[in-house]
Amino acid sequence: TSSAAPPYRAWSRPFTLSGADAVRAANPALAVEDCGSSSVVHVSWTDGRRAAPLHDVFYARKRTVPPTPWSTAIRVSNPTPPAVVPLDSWFPSADSLVGLHGLAAAGQSAFALWTDRRDGVAGDTDVFGSRVRSGITCR
Repeated sequence: TSSAAPPYRAWSRPFTLSGADAVRAANPALAVEDCGSSSVVHVSWTDGRRAAPLHDVFYARKRTVPPTPWSTAIRVSNPTPPAVVPLDSWFPSADSLVGLHGLAAAGQSAFALWTDRRDGVAGDTDVFGSRVRSGITCR
């Protein structure tokens, strides 16, 4: 039985999506959409590649037709403020400020949703989102 057909008796080798620049990656999210006779796998995560306590949201995608490679990871969040927003005393660390909470995919686009204090207002955690076009045309 081929490993590409049900019942999927074999797994591929693990590989790194976040890349060598990632300081600390966390909160992965996955979405899959039909794309003609194949599918597109969308992945999003947070990591602190610019500065460990300031996480950004990154995105990569792959079409499920072998040997299609994963796309280059791109930052989908705008830059965080230059200074760390003061934390309330009940927050244990800056890591608590950013959390990836969802990823949806449809129509050859993906939409990531997360919370953080990106706007620089102390004591104010907001919900942010970003749409990414996958760059894949489905037929």
